[in-house]
Amino acid sequence: MTIPERNNAAIFLLCTTVRPFTFMGSSFKCFFCMQYHSEIGNLLEHTSSHEIGDETLVLEKYIPKGKRTLQVDISKLKCRLCDQLYPNLDTIRNHLKTEHKKEFSPAGNGMTEYNMEAKNGSFVCHVCDKKFHSFPLFNSHMNCHVGKVVCENCGAGFLNQHHLMKHKESHMTKKFSCKKCDRVFLKNSQLKYHDEIIHKGKDRVKPKKCQHCSQTFKEHYSKMIHLKDVHGITKSFSCHVCKINLSTRRALTEHTTRYHTEKYKCEVCSKCFSIESKLKQHMRGHTEITLLLPQPDFKRFIITKFKERQAKTKSFEPEMQYAAECNQPFSSLKEIKKHLENIHNIGFTDADNGMIAFNLEMINDLFTCHISSKSFERFFLLNMHISVHYLQ
Repeated sequence: MTIPERNNAAIFLLCTTVRPFTFMGSSFKCFFCMQYHSEIGNLLEHTSSHEIGDETLVLEKYIPKGKRTLQVDISKLKCRLCDQLYPNLDTIRNHLKTEHKKEFSPAGNGMTEYNMEAKNGSFVCHVCDKKFHSFPLFNSHMNCHVGKVVCENCGAGFLNQHHLMKHKESHMTKKFSCKKCDRVFLKNSQLKYHDEIIHKGKDRVKPKKCQHCSQTFKEHYSKMIHLKDVHGITKSFSCHVCKINLSTRRALTEHTTRYHTEKYKCEVCSKCFSIESKLKQHMRGHTEITLLLPQPDFKRFIITKFKERQAKTKSFEPEMQYAAECNQPFSSLKEIKKHLENIHNIGFTDADNGMIAFNLEMINDLFTCHISSKSFERFFLLNMHISVHYLQ
């Protein structure tokens, strides 16, 4: 967004009930606190609970310089100053200018508006009333109404240059073939890069010579392999903390980050990361959920353990929930928790269980939700659905 668009977007956030959101491909993320939601209805209800703050906070924290155009819901668009309802951003912008003397810059709104209130399970475009059964289709459709950049081949509009460039690849029918090998490329620039690196490498880059024989190499890695295989020479990289020797510099970097960087540490596997975003990405990959009791001897009590085991058949095998003291099986966390409290006198806190339970036993090659009995072909669909029961 430009600076004038950022200022306009800030006025909308402060003076109206627009509900911004972020679409992540398979789920939605809260614009304010980054919390993930699988259902848009739950997200919008959650977003409405946030206090916006003042204009300085909005510009610095939520829409800083370089921020892309915001995606916002207008299904319940009201003026915060007089509680009057409006159908779209342009009408409420005019209202804010004339009735409340808000000063908008002569630029765009800095927002792409959607009516995210589903009707009979479908999203409905508030501009042309077309219906879509999924948000990705709805999102693509909105380009035709609010596109800022246009494809010169077919006239399709897009929100930004990035989306336009991705679209242009669909028009590329011409192929660029390498005359020196069988590689084919969509762009001439890709062919030139390939030729420079693969076929002109020896002429373009100074060859690396082995100190023990006359052989030369294009890459340092090839030279190191040669030294090891032919001359029996290996180079190691020593960790300055624990003195362990690693075979490559990359392995040393990964070792240092994992074992000697405490800035961002995974509470599940103790792996460390140098930046918070890497930790968040790593946390999504955990497929084992284990709850340990808050007693000094908590290691004796494993309440539940689910492992997502992916075999050649792409199937998952669940493990039975059991009480470690008596080995009695149970069908739910609620039952086993009550059993441990009453029979084994294990004291739980008043907090949540700290875990999300799945029944991963497949029935007729389908995953089944143990709460609502709905069936799903893929685990990630069950994973998205299960949030409905836990995020309410």
